[in-house]
Amino acid sequence: MTRTIKLTAIITATLLLSSCFSSQQIVGEGAQGNSYASELNHNMLFGVVKDKSCNTEELAGTAADYTVSTKQTFGNMILAVVTLGIYTPTVTTVTR
Repeated sequence: MTRTIKLTAIITATLLLSSCFSSQQIVGEGAQGNSYASELNHNMLFGVVKDKSCNTEELAGTAADYTVSTKQTFGNMILAVVTLGIYTPTVTTVTR
């Protein structure tokens, strides 16, 4: 019985935490300074369905060179676990 519970817990944790990620895109020559703008992305069903995506060009403003980072923070992972993957937010940051 306890082996089944442990196995179920491991499989559940693997499925819920499997989409923890961080990605980075460099536009032009990348960030030239340390000013930044961030926006929360609302994703549903383990990140498969997106509510709306942020406009990175709008976050970059007039900068021609910037770096875009998208990551799932620890708090975002907790929300994903509590909602059983129904709501899985990420944060997009544009560094100029």
